[in-house]
Amino acid sequence: DRFGRSAHAHGVISDLEDLGIEVVSTAESGDQLSRGMHLVIGENYSRVLSQRVTESLHKRFEQRSWTGGPPPYGYKIEHRDNSQYLAINPAEAKIVKTIFEIYLDETVGTKSIARRLAAKSLPTRHGGPWSFTMIRNILVNRAYIGEVRFGKRRMKLRDTGRRTPIYLHPSTHKVYTDEKLRIIS
Repeated sequence: DRFGRSAHAHGVISDLEDLGIEVVSTAESGDQLSRGMHLVIGENYSRVLSQRVTESLHKRFEQRSWTGGPPPYGYKIEHRDNSQYLAINPAEAKIVKTIFEIYLDETVGTKSIARRLAAKSLPTRHGGPWSFTMIRNILVNRAYIGEVRFGKRRMKLRDTGRRTPIYLHPSTHKVYTDEKLRIIS
């Protein structure tokens, strides 16, 4: 059933059988009609499940609850009323303000800021070293002005079996601004 959720499953099974590999399923008999029906049902189930998850995420966003994933540095997830909400993490928010102050007050780049934070022993979320990409991601993230975005990307399943992000045009993003989430002006 899981294997059958892929649109390419029938072709893969045919290729395996052409190589002399027997494909056995506990959910169906050995005939091709039965297998084909199970593959189509599995693929349909996967599509319907994907639609339901997407609709649920849209509903969460409209209710202004967190739609999932790790929060940006400077924020945490709070649990209220059986839902998750984004909230400011005071300790991390102080470091975010420091990053913006250094960047705006001085003519230094992201690598220099990362070195300064490391020299001051200011922690990253997971205790690792600061990197210029972490600093850059903070500087370009609109969450710090209280803007919450949804639908910036969608994931596409590749032939290799890996999911890769497809970034969508900003005009398609859903956005709301919450002043309680603003860390910088």
